[in-house]
Amino acid sequence: MLYPNLSAEMSRMGYSVADLAAAWETTDRTARNRINGTTDITFAQCKKLRDALFVDMSLDYLFDTEPRP
Repeated sequence: MLYPNLSAEMSRMGYSVADLAAAWETTDRTARNRINGTTDITFAQCKKLRDALFVDMSLDYLFDTEPRP
């Protein structure tokens, strides 16, 4: 996964790719492509996901490509 912090938070909170897809109102495949870096994620898509599932977290943290504690 391109976004290790997003992956870690998904695990901590029990979210699946299907949950991300539902928040983005898209297919599981499209969500998987976004989080794996196959397809670019727009700022609006990042914000939509954060606002739906990761309210208390910053976009910088969630979508950093380097893991942070």
